[in-house]
Amino acid sequence: MLTRRNEKRTRAKPEGAERITPPHERAAQAVRTLTRLTAVLGALAIGAVVFALATFASAQARLSSVDTETAPVCTAVQAIKAGTVIEANMLTLQDVPVPLAAEGAIGTREEAVGKLAVEPIPANGQITAGALASSEPAASLAGALDAGSRAISVAVDAETGLAGLIRHGDRVDVLSEGRAIVENAKVIAVDSSLSETLEEYATVTVQVSPEDAIAIQAAQELAPVRLSMRSAADALTEEASGETTITEAGNDSAEASEFATTRNDRGLTTTAESGKGVL
Repeated sequence: MLTRRNEKRTRAKPEGAERITPPHERAAQAVRTLTRLTAVLGALAIGAVVFALATFASAQARLSSVDTETAPVCTAVQAIKAGTVIEANMLTLQDVPVPLAAEGAIGTREEAVGKLAVEPIPANGQITAGALASSEPAASLAGALDAGSRAISVAVDAETGLAGLIRHGDRVDVLSEGRAIVENAKVIAVDSSLSETLEEYATVTVQVSPEDAIAIQAAQELAPVRLSMRSAADALTEEASGETTITEAGNDSAEASEFATTRNDRGLTTTAESGKGVL
């Protein structure tokens, strides 16, 4: 009996037999795995916090830079109409954050004074290079005109042109054969200058409606045309009342048609709508 028991103890285990892990070893392994996983997750969390703090600090630095980095920009003290010659008292300088400055914004008054506004500029609006035109002779006649208006030149001499006293921006009546063809027309050029003061000139260009341009053309071909200066106070009063500054009362398409009829009697047909003359 004793011999058989010893044989059982010394008998080798068959190949392929699996070792059964005791419960306490399995528990220890689980604890070690959990510890390693916790360490990895903790490292990832710390890295995420550090990254977030660094990103936040960078964003704060950029915002601080935006808040403090400004540039002087020229802005309008009042609303400026298209065709207005810019004067120093119409402008002011403001420090504007660089990202908010308009493209082409002007940084000094000197860059704008004396130039023409080719588009309306609202009060407090930034003055940009694209909104201005040079005041050099014949630089931007089209830009100086109000929408829907026309420019037409009137040939004058010392007598019919008020002895060289007409200036850019004046208001005149256009007269022919003892009556007004156009009233309160704005002078936008003298000879080829849109702003320069000239003592002698041969033409005066005025801004009128399309119908009035036809009437002036017809009048000039019939008889000499002369200009009559209007009071600056009259022009200011009419603008404040909201009346048109291109053509005033007593000057409409009917008068243009009347000139067309007169021209027909002399052998030249003119259509008020098209403004074309045919001999």
